[in-house]
Amino acid sequence: MVKNFECGKVVQIPLSNGKFSYGLILSDPLVAFSENSYDVPQSDLGKVFGGKLFKIWVMKDALGKNGWSKVGCIEANQIELSEPKFYKFDLLSKQFSIYTNGNEIPATKEECIELECAAVWSKEHVEERLLALSEGRESKWVSSLSAESRV
Repeated sequence: MVKNFECGKVVQIPLSNGKFSYGLILSDPLVAFSENSYDVPQSDLGKVFGGKLFKIWVMKDALGKNGWSKVGCIEANQIELSEPKFYKFDLLSKQFSIYTNGNEIPATKEECIELECAAVWSKEHVEERLLALSEGRESKWVSSLSAESRV
């Protein structure tokens, strides 16, 4: 059985505008994505992840047989490996919290503004976000999941 979430594995993501983006598997289901896109496939994969990144949880089907192609591996220590902080929002109580390393602590909306939502992204939603970044516009999924849009 193939391990889709193998730490250090790099995947290439072809975008609908002809550009390429890249993801780096950190753990199951955490993936770091470069905010840069490229006109041609890249061979220096370490350099691809030298700029600004975002880390989100990704559905398993985004990787493997029907997902993004593995194009190489890099040493995972090249990327900040600490578990990111995510925010959660309870629709019933209207309360925010911060989730990291399996722990959840109460938080204010202001503390959550810059954090990613604790959500697992589909392949299509990640591709839309990367496409929006490559075109210099805001992703509809980022704006709909932002802490600012809550309450």
